[in-house]
Amino acid sequence: MKVKQKLEADGLMAATRTDLRNAQRETWSDVGLEWHRTMKAEKFTKAGAAKHNFTPRRGDYGSGVPFKGSYTQAKILRRRNGQGVRSIGENRPNVWSGQSRSQAMASNKVTAKAKSFDQGSVDIHINAPALNFKNPKSKVHPSKEVTSVNQPQLSTLEGFAGKRFESHITSARRKKTFTS
Repeated sequence: MKVKQKLEADGLMAATRTDLRNAQRETWSDVGLEWHRTMKAEKFTKAGAAKHNFTPRRGDYGSGVPFKGSYTQAKILRRRNGQGVRSIGENRPNVWSGQSRSQAMASNKVTAKAKSFDQGSVDIHINAPALNFKNPKSKVHPSKEVTSVNQPQLSTLEGFAGKRFESHITSARRKKTFTS
């Protein structure tokens, strides 16, 4: 006597490599947009600078340089920088005239890639040319400071990515039937 068994699978078990790759690409895109939405703004605040261990600017606490004649004093007194751009008078990291912050906050472009069904990445684009300027005498790299991710943020993004990946796989709505 021959018995036929029928097993129906859905979700991850029924997903094809193409489904997994598409879900991964969509997940990485969502992770990049989540970083833009929740984590980018704090890079331009003093609390964010302390949280991410930014290099202290001249005149800031911990820099070893006195306040008088410093970068910080120039920002507060609204002096012009080397390019003739006037400060907006804020003493915040990565902000001089406010242009770099406004350009960075306006940019939400991400490029998600999935090489295969189990490998992917995301490129986060910030269109703020002023953040690419590095004073040759300084240890500060503004573009690296803005795009850095610390361990608590990484774990937050990993949790977010897991939920989004699961939702993308279940939205594929594929069912597979196994018979023997």
